[in-house]
Amino acid sequence: MNDNSQLYFSGGSLRYLGATGNATVILTGGWIKEINAYYPAPGDLNHITIYCQPGWTYEDYYLSGLWLDGSAFNIKIYSQGASGILDNLTIIPEPATLMLFGLGGVVMRRKRNRTHS
Repeated sequence: MNDNSQLYFSGGSLRYLGATGNATVILTGGWIKEINAYYPAPGDLNHITIYCQPGWTYEDYYLSGLWLDGSAFNIKIYSQGASGILDNLTIIPEPATLMLFGLGGVVMRRKRNRTHS
Protein backbone atom coordinates (compact mmCIF):
# COMPACT_ATOMS: atom_id res chain seq x y z
CA MET A 1 0.00 0.00 0.00
CA ASN A 2 1.27 3.47 -0.83
CA ASP A 3 0.40 6.95 -2.06
CA ASN A 4 -2.27 7.82 0.52
CA SER A 5 -4.10 4.50 0.15
CA GLN A 6 -6.48 3.17 2.80
CA LEU A 7 -7.27 -0.37 3.99
CA TYR A 8 -9.96 -1.65 6.35
CA PHE A 9 -9.24 -5.30 7.21
CA SER A 10 -11.78 -7.14 9.37
CA GLY A 11 -11.29 -10.83 8.58
CA GLY A 12 -9.62 -13.39 6.38
CA SER A 13 -5.93 -14.14 6.01
CA LEU A 14 -3.11 -11.81 5.10
CA ARG A 15 0.47 -13.05 4.97
CA TYR A 16 2.17 -9.68 4.38
CA LEU A 17 1.10 -6.06 4.47
CA GLY A 18 3.51 -3.36 3.37
CA ALA A 19 2.53 0.24 4.06
CA THR A 20 4.32 3.38 2.84
CA GLY A 21 3.54 6.83 1.46
CA ASN A 22 1.01 8.07 4.04
CA ALA A 23 -1.09 4.90 3.98
CA THR A 24 -3.92 4.42 6.49
CA VAL A 25 -4.66 0.92 7.81
CA ILE A 26 -7.50 -0.13 10.15
CA LEU A 27 -7.39 -3.69 11.52
CA THR A 28 -10.29 -5.27 13.42
CA GLY A 29 -9.82 -9.01 12.92
CA GLY A 30 -8.46 -11.84 10.84
CA TRP A 31 -5.09 -13.54 10.59
CA ILE A 32 -2.16 -11.27 9.73
CA LYS A 33 1.36 -12.69 9.68
CA GLU A 34 3.43 -9.51 9.33
CA ILE A 35 3.27 -5.79 8.67
CA ASN A 36 6.14 -3.71 7.32
CA ALA A 37 5.47 -0.04 7.99
CA TYR A 38 8.11 1.71 5.88
CA TYR A 39 8.76 5.37 6.75
CA PRO A 40 11.13 6.89 4.16
CA ALA A 41 11.40 10.25 5.93
CA PRO A 42 10.11 11.98 9.05
CA GLY A 43 6.64 13.34 8.30
CA ASP A 44 5.89 10.67 5.67
CA LEU A 45 4.11 8.40 8.10
CA ASN A 46 1.59 5.61 7.90
CA HIS A 47 -1.16 5.35 10.43
CA ILE A 48 -2.09 1.85 11.58
CA THR A 49 -5.04 1.48 13.96
CA ILE A 50 -5.75 -1.84 15.66
CA TYR A 51 -9.05 -2.44 17.46
CA CYS A 52 -8.62 -5.17 20.07
CA GLN A 53 -9.33 -6.17 23.66
CA PRO A 54 -7.23 -4.68 26.47
CA GLY A 55 -4.16 -6.63 27.55
CA TRP A 56 -2.22 -6.68 24.28
CA THR A 57 1.58 -6.94 24.38
CA TYR A 58 4.44 -5.91 22.13
CA GLU A 59 7.70 -7.80 22.49
CA ASP A 60 10.53 -8.66 20.08
CA TYR A 61 8.68 -7.18 17.07
CA TYR A 62 5.48 -9.16 17.79
CA LEU A 63 2.17 -7.56 18.72
CA SER A 64 -0.07 -10.13 20.44
CA GLY A 65 -3.55 -9.94 21.88
CA LEU A 66 -7.21 -10.68 21.25
CA TRP A 67 -9.45 -9.16 18.61
CA LEU A 68 -12.84 -7.85 19.74
CA ASP A 69 -14.43 -11.22 18.87
CA GLY A 70 -12.02 -13.02 21.24
CA SER A 71 -9.83 -14.62 18.57
CA ALA A 72 -6.08 -14.32 19.12
CA PHE A 73 -3.57 -12.45 16.98
CA ASN A 74 0.22 -12.45 16.90
CA ILE A 75 1.49 -10.03 14.23
CA LYS A 76 5.12 -9.35 13.41
CA ILE A 77 5.44 -5.57 12.98
CA TYR A 78 8.63 -4.00 11.74
CA SER A 79 9.73 -0.76 10.16
CA GLN A 80 12.40 0.42 7.79
CA GLY A 81 13.26 4.06 7.53
CA ALA A 82 13.31 7.17 9.65
CA SER A 83 10.64 6.49 12.28
CA GLY A 84 10.24 3.85 14.97
CA ILE A 85 7.94 0.88 14.70
CA LEU A 86 5.29 2.11 17.10
CA ASP A 87 5.40 5.82 16.18
CA ASN A 88 2.09 5.74 14.32
CA LEU A 89 0.52 2.57 15.67
CA THR A 90 -2.66 3.17 17.65
CA ILE A 91 -4.17 0.39 19.75
CA ILE A 92 -7.81 0.98 20.67
CA PRO A 93 -9.22 -1.31 23.37
CA GLU A 94 -12.73 -2.66 23.19
CA PRO A 95 -15.23 0.22 23.57
CA ALA A 96 -17.44 -1.67 26.04
CA THR A 97 -14.51 -2.14 28.41
CA LEU A 98 -13.74 1.57 28.35
CA MET A 99 -17.37 2.33 29.07
CA LEU A 100 -17.34 -0.03 32.07
CA PHE A 101 -14.19 1.63 33.44
CA GLY A 102 -15.85 5.04 33.10
CA LEU A 103 -19.06 3.84 34.75
CA GLY A 104 -17.06 2.28 37.59
CA GLY A 105 -15.28 5.59 38.14
CA VAL A 106 -18.59 7.47 38.35
CA VAL A 107 -19.99 4.97 40.89
CA MET A 108 -16.84 5.12 43.03
CA ARG A 109 -16.87 8.92 42.95
CA ARG A 110 -20.51 9.02 44.08
CA LYS A 111 -19.77 6.63 46.95
CA ARG A 112 -16.76 8.71 47.97
CA ASN A 113 -18.80 11.95 47.89
CA ARG A 114 -21.50 10.40 50.11
CA THR A 115 -18.97 9.32 52.74
CA HIS A 116 -17.39 12.79 52.85
CA SER A 117 -20.74 14.67 53.15
